[in-house]
Amino acid sequence: MINLFAGSAAIGLRLMFNDKVDEVILNDINSDLMTFWNDVKTNNIINKYPKFNSVEEAKNIYNSLPKFGKKGWETLFQNRLGWSGRENTTFSITRYELKYYDCLERVK
Repeated sequence: MINLFAGSAAIGLRLMFNDKVDEVILNDINSDLMTFWNDVKTNNIINKYPKFNSVEEAKNIYNSLPKFGKKGWETLFQNRLGWSGRENTTFSITRYELKYYDCLERVK
C-alpha cells in the first residue's frame, strides 16, 4: 500500500495489523512526520519505544537523543501517546497499551 499523505499512518498500520497488506510505503510533505517515519524505519524508535512506562522515562530517552533525532521522537510522543498532537498533553496508558509498534517494523 502506498500512503501519499502519511500523517499518523493509521489506515496503513490498521491494514497491516489486520493482515490486509504486507507493506506500507509512506510519503508526506511534513518533514517532521517523515523524520519520525525514517526513525521508525531505521529502528531508532522501535528499539526505545517499548522500554518506557512513564512520561519521565520518555523524557529521559528524548534527552539522550542527538539533536537530529529528536523531531521523530516528539512526533511519536505528541501524536501517539498523548491526544491529537497537543504539546500540553498527559501520558495515555490506553494508547501505550495498543502496542501498534509491532506493525512498525514492516513500514518502509
